[in-house]
Amino acid sequence: MSYDLSGISILIVEDFEPVASLLQSVLKNLGCVYLYHAKNGEEGLRFYLEYKPDIVITDWDMEPIDGIQLTRYIRSLKKYQNPYTPILMTTGFSERNLIEDARDAGVTDFMAKPFTVDTIIRKISSIIEAQRDFVISDIYRGPDRRRRRASNKNNEIYDGPLRRANDFKTERLTHAH
Repeated sequence: MSYDLSGISILIVEDFEPVASLLQSVLKNLGCVYLYHAKNGEEGLRFYLEYKPDIVITDWDMEPIDGIQLTRYIRSLKKYQNPYTPILMTTGFSERNLIEDARDAGVTDFMAKPFTVDTIIRKISSIIEAQRDFVISDIYRGPDRRRRRASNKNNEIYDGPLRRANDFKTERLTHAH
């Protein structure tokens, strides 16, 4: 798969040098010339504010600010008015509750360690080509957490204003009266 990232700026926030080097090498080979590397979340936040990257790739487990905290800071910033910046989190964690915590913080997608060059390319292309709707509310700011389109018990796609399984019952009851 060939991809041209020459017009895209990417911030890598990674404290483990071999992983940072792999990411930088792959992204440079894809043409990325606006590539920044921060060694921890604190430095990553400063770089984010200074360089305003198009994509952030961050590790989860760092000190003094981890990838979840960094994501929350980015999603809540008022100074930099781009809450839509895609955030790709690299992680060795696979427990469902931890992944849900990251998703709920506003992470766009995950890339499990160890990852391959193909995985990096697939995740970056997915972020660029298959952007999800963005949600801004009092309790959440980030990409829509629902990845699948809603369907009813007969597996029919529903495109109306109500999307959750419970909404089907509510809608039918509302229209029956």
